[in-house]
Amino acid sequence: MVAQSCGIHIDSPFKVLESVDDAISYAQRRAMFASGSLKMTLPQVALAKKGTPEHQWKYPEELPQLAIRLFPIWLEEWIHAFQNLIAGPICDEVIKFEKSNCFKTTWSANEVDIYAIYKDLDWDKDMLLETENRYDERIAFASHRKEGDQDCKKMFH
Repeated sequence: MVAQSCGIHIDSPFKVLESVDDAISYAQRRAMFASGSLKMTLPQVALAKKGTPEHQWKYPEELPQLAIRLFPIWLEEWIHAFQNLIAGPICDEVIKFEKSNCFKTTWSANEVDIYAIYKDLDWDKDMLLETENRYDERIAFASHRKEGDQDCKKMFH
């Protein structure tokens, strides 16, 4: 309902995979928000061995270890939709980082913003690391938060 009222179309491709890691990899590859078409892709998954009857498939709501890793992937796309509506990143710290000499012009502040939001939510360090490592700009921002401006050129350029 919220998506429709904002003009966003949601596509939810579904796939049955054999492991949590396979499901996460599939979701990461397929999840996306396309600002031009206002289309959000939120992959849905189930776990089962090939040939397993449908009634035995396991869904994220039955597997906390899968749900907890899928949630940030899906939330990221919703945040991207919101960033599109406000025409930029949410976090002030990201806006400041984007204006610094540490920020490369080829990077996306919106991708950095995802990491900053998750970090500000004080999420689990493993979940943060998985989110951080998906983009160079997130890695740079995480280092920038630790090191400050003094070593930007050495760290990122």
